[in-house]
Amino acid sequence: ISCICNPEVFVIGGGVSKAGDILIDKTKQYYIENAFHATVDTKFKVATLGNDAGIFGGAKLSLEI
Repeated sequence: ISCICNPEVFVIGGGVSKAGDILIDKTKQYYIENAFHATVDTKFKVATLGNDAGIFGGAKLSLEI
């Protein structure tokens, strides 16, 4: 999928994002070992909203209705 979409960054959010650097480091290590060589420079970041992303999305949606 990363080879087709060629993302600049993978953003990890939700409850799992609380694992922080441990999750990012292991995921990036596995990704680099298995990804197509042209996409190994893709960055991994933790979402800043964490579990609140759904609340913000719901609030935005309700304001648009």
